[in-house]
Amino acid sequence: MCHKNLLARLIFGMSALFFFPVCAADFPTKPIQLVVPYGAGPGDSLARILSICMAPRLKQPVLVVNKPGANAILGAKFVSTALPDGHTIILAASATVTDLVTSRNPAFDVRTELEPITKLGSGVQGLYVNSTLPIQTITDLVNYAKARPGQLNYATAGVGSVNHVSTEALSTTTGIKMTHVPFPGGTGPFLSALMGGVVEVAMTDLGGAQAALDSGKIRLIGVMSKERLQSRPNVPTVIETFPSMLPYLGTLWFGFFAPPKTPKDIMVVLHTEIVACLNEPITRASLKKFGYEDSQIVANTPEQFRKSILEDIERLKDIVQRADIQLR
Repeated sequence: MCHKNLLARLIFGMSALFFFPVCAADFPTKPIQLVVPYGAGPGDSLARILSICMAPRLKQPVLVVNKPGANAILGAKFVSTALPDGHTIILAASATVTDLVTSRNPAFDVRTELEPITKLGSGVQGLYVNSTLPIQTITDLVNYAKARPGQLNYATAGVGSVNHVSTEALSTTTGIKMTHVPFPGGTGPFLSALMGGVVEVAMTDLGGAQAALDSGKIRLIGVMSKERLQSRPNVPTVIETFPSMLPYLGTLWFGFFAPPKTPKDIMVVLHTEIVACLNEPITRASLKKFGYEDSQIVANTPEQFRKSILEDIERLKDIVQRADIQLR
């Protein structure tokens, strides 16, 4: 049982060497850091949408803190080693899983180094090309690339990232050869490169690319989903043209995690409030602008989230093998 102890609190305030757990009745006692392991992009936008709802519910500010680098591993490590008192959490993406299966010596193991709270949702990637290219459809892209093997450059957020895995899967399935250009800084830098013609092709989260799409400098030619999206009914799915891409769908998601050993009663508070926010109509309306339709919002239990992560790891191992992606 957690007891209020003035002396303990004073000691905690004087030294970071001692940790005295906060009880759920008190939590939170200070602002919450919501870490995003990326720079500008979909993860940052989603975190800010949720922070607006979470703050009044938790009666404390929720501060979005960007810690990009190493394909999201730097931010994940930061949270993994933070005090397990619920005041530091992370909105991570499936890149925390892809590192496990695309690296010979993974720098991070999400199974043991983070505690799942809930999955926000399963995102949909879009297949984009620079609008100066004579490419209107997925078939156009394949034909154009086959006529120019290795000449088209495709951008990703880094080696082993979700968009790297997905684009390599597309290349293997369709028999094309493109050149990988990683941008470890996240979605923002590689979208700028796509808009400027430095690279010609990219797969990325629909919401994160909306501003670039609105600029007219890039073109959306397909979506990585089983069915056409209500918000984009005129955009075909990749599997309409290439049904063999079906096993590669659903590789993108965002979810909330806490440091390992966070007390269960604190986890219950975080889960309850985050799920409540995900079910708020105003939050859902905002998420739709970033490509998350109601059917894509998950808001599951920690146990369900953990199970889905383990299933993802096995599925991604199969994808990496099928697509012949070389381990780092």
